[in-house]
Amino acid sequence: MQDFTTVYTFVAKDFTGYVDGIVAAVGIALIALGFLCWLLLCGDLRARWQQRKTDDGLSLYPPVGLGALTVLSLLFALSSFRTYQEQKGIQDDLEKIYQEKTFQSVEGCVHVTALEPVGEHGHGEGVKINTTQFVLSRSMGTGGYNTTIRNGGVLREGAYVRVYYTDYIYKTGGYARIILGIDRRVHPCSN
Repeated sequence: MQDFTTVYTFVAKDFTGYVDGIVAAVGIALIALGFLCWLLLCGDLRARWQQRKTDDGLSLYPPVGLGALTVLSLLFALSSFRTYQEQKGIQDDLEKIYQEKTFQSVEGCVHVTALEPVGEHGHGEGVKINTTQFVLSRSMGTGGYNTTIRNGGVLREGAYVRVYYTDYIYKTGGYARIILGIDRRVHPCSN
């Protein structure tokens, strides 16, 4: 009998969405502040436009600059909100896949095909189980397991594991093989 220990189980989390939600809130606050300052500093914009001939137009710089800041803050907040919605949708999809058990599984010995360099955020670490390839990287927010060996990951050379995963296709057309669960056998593979 092969004794397995569960070392990772998917839990729906909204970590990137939470951060993006805060960023969107900051963006909205900047919009409001910029608009308020723009109203206070502009006063009579027509008078400032007429005055530009006498003071080289310097009186127009603060209101125009604050107007630009307001517009950029609006774009930033909208972009952050969109990212939040996308991440929330991905988390909801992964939770549904996990709850309905419509994922795939592979069992076997882990073979590390590539290590991520120390201190770099490259293409991630390559791990192969039988013929199934996985890429792990802390810098890629997939929503599933992504802990590299250098960061204490359990998918190490020679470990015997059962991995539950899904081949997820993003709405933007991208693709990721996302790990939803890992069971590790107490005894590693024999060489």
